[in-house]
Parts: sequence; C-alpha cells; structure tokens
Amino acid sequence: MSSIIEEILTSSIGFIIAMVILGVVVGVGLYGYWVYANHQTLENYLWPVAEVVPLRNGTYYLGIVNTGNEPIIVEDIYTNNSKVLSVDAKPLSHNQWLTETLSSLPVAVRVCSALDPRVCEVVPVHGWGYARLLGNGVWVDVVGSACYLDYWKVLWYNGNGGQIEESTDLSWFVPTNQTLNFIAKAYGGPVCSTYSTSTTNGNTTTVCTWQTCYYPTINGPNSVEPNQNATFTLGCGSTTTFLGCQTFNNGGNNGNGNGNNGNNTNQPPVNSTNGPPNNGNKTNNPPPPQYYCYVYPSASDTVNGASDPTVSPPSAKLTPGASKTFTFSTDTSQVTEGNTTYTFEYWDINGNKYNSNPAQYTFTCPSNLSGNETYYINGVAVFQAQSSGGGGGGNGGPPVCNPNPAPMCPYP
Repeated sequence: MSSIIEEILTSSIGFIIAMVILGVVVGVGLYGYWVYANHQTLENYLWPVAEVVPLRNGTYYLGIVNTGNEPIIVEDIYTNNSKVLSVDAKPLSHNQWLTETLSSLPVAVRVCSALDPRVCEVVPVHGWGYARLLGNGVWVDVVGSACYLDYWKVLWYNGNGGQIEESTDLSWFVPTNQTLNFIAKAYGGPVCSTYSTSTTNGNTTTVCTWQTCYYPTINGPNSVEPNQNATFTLGCGSTTTFLGCQTFNNGGNNGNGNGNNGNNTNQPPVNSTNGPPNNGNKTNNPPPPQYYCYVYPSASDTVNGASDPTVSPPSAKLTPGASKTFTFSTDTSQVTEGNTTYTFEYWDINGNKYNSNPAQYTFTCPSNLSGNETYYINGVAVFQAQSSGGGGGGNGGPPVCNPNPAPMCPYP
C-alpha cells in the first residue's frame, strides 16, 4: 500500500495534486488579505460629519453629512442622557444630509458603510461651525461677560419675530429670508459706591464726594441680513457723578462764617482725585427703572400677499400709559388670480373686525409695568372670492394668527 502512495506522490498526478493544494492555500490567503484591505479602505474612506444647533423651544437640530465618496448608513444616535436612538434611513451618498430634531443633546452618531455593513465608525457631534443646517437665516451669538448682570434680552422682528433671554452667553439660529432688526438690553445693577477726598487748608478741611455706579451692557447690530452673523457682546459700564463738597473747621463744626456751610458746590476742586473704587456696594435707594412697551405690528392678507398689505409705523416704544395708533392698508381692494377675483371685505386686527381700508388700531401701554413688555399686533386683510373658480372664497379663509410669543395674540 505504501508503494502505491509513493508512486502517486512521485508521478505527474501527485504533482498536480500538490499544485492544487498549494493554489487553494494561496487563494485563501489572498482572499483574506483582500477582505482585510477592503475593510481598511472602506473604514478609511468613511467621512461623516455631524453637527448640531439648539432651537428656541429647547430641542436640538442634528445634521449628518457624508463628506466622503463611499455611501454610508446612519445606524444609531447617542445622546447626553445615555440613550441610544436607532435610525432607519436610506444610504447617504457624497454631500447628502440626514437631519433629525431631538429632545436630548446628541453627542455621537454611529455610521456604517452601505457596501459592507460590518465596517462602522462612531463620530462625535460637533457644534455649528461646519455648515448652516437650517437653510437661510441669521446666527445670533451673545458673548462675553458683564458686571452685576441679572439677565439679558435680545428681541428681533421683521421676517421672524421673537425674543430670548438668558444670564449666560448663548448661540442660536433664526430661520428667515428677510432682514432682522434687533433690540438688545442687559438687566442688572446699578451697583454703586461712594468715595471721598479731603483737602486741609489752615483751619478748614474740605471733603469732596463722588459716586460710581456699575451696570451691565450689551452691544450689537441694529439689523442683520440673512445668512450673516449677529454678535452681541456683554460688558461692564460705569458712570461717575460728582456729589459735591462740604467744608468743616478742624473742630468738626460746619461752616466757618465764610459761606462754607456744607452745601454742595457745583464743581469738584482741581486738586482732587477722581478714580473709581476697587469695590462697591448697592445703594439703599437706587433710582427707579424706566420700563417700556415695545410694540411690533405686522400686516398680511388672505391672498398670499397679492394686495401688498402694509402697516405704519413699523414699531413703537411707549412709556407706561402712552398710546400709539397704527394704520393698516392695502394697495388694492381687488385681486385676480386665475379665473377668480377676490374683493377686500375687512381687516382682522388682533381679533377685532374693521370694515374700512385703511384701518386704524390704537394700542395703549399698560400703566403698571413691572418690566419691559413686548407686544405684537397682527393685522390680516380678509378677501372673499366674487366669481367662480375658487371654492368657498378661495384663499379668503379665516385669518391666521402670527405665531410670535405675543401676549395680545388672540389665537392659540
């Protein structure tokens, strides 16, 4: 038997068998190397980028873009409260986006190759420096620090209206296609302290007093175009007030018979210093703050803006108890779209019906303000269809209330 096996191994058949075995070994090795190399190549060419922006309602807008050339699939989203959110999405090709609105802050995402699902990568979620995830709009940033700051408030109006307040620096995004006008104010203080200088001349001593008050400041643009940044900087302001001088004799009694009876003088002496103190305490009776009503009207119609509705003036700043009349008007009382003619019926201004065009609406600022208040007046020109072609009045439906956070808005 052994002679037969020896003959086979030494014959041409044995050579062929050996070559086949060698080929299988080499083939398996090459295939394994190819699988490893392909895995590494796919892993190296997975280039996902994840960015997040905060929204005003406390949610987060996540965007994931494939910056590489290999298709990818987003599998999981990891949040800061240790949750893992599974994603059921189509593969993303080069420069394609996947967006999600989340109630928790996303911190990382897991993506896999669409060609080989075994090739996966976990990438961190960054801030909003890579791309604008929400289309056209304005990035608003409040940066820096302010002395004695209670909180700051930034209000914007025109294309979108709204406001936000916080006590720390913050960034957010306002989606809009129009110019935004801004009003910003810092609240806090004043924190005041007094300091004095004294000058002795013979038998009299003159004591002069100053008061320095510190308060927070916020500075930024009045208006910004879409797709630009609006940066507001917090700081510390101060005012120094000369309170006057009093003259005493060296015994401590007021007056010396020469008119120096302790009354305040109009100007500080030339030889007095005027440097602010290094510390300060709040005064017991700071001046009462002045509060205002900020009023922002808006005009629209039920025919997609075809009547060119306007309102004048565009805004108002009123002291408590003051009133302002706003005039709402359209350029035309009839609008034709297709085969349908729409005729002006009335103005709906904050739930009140006005049959005239123009219509006037008077707003009165409450007299008992405890802080600055913002109001939005929403005027809608209601048009009704007068001919066939539009069912039930066409676009002339009920007015839609502006969704701004307006205390005067009558609709939910």
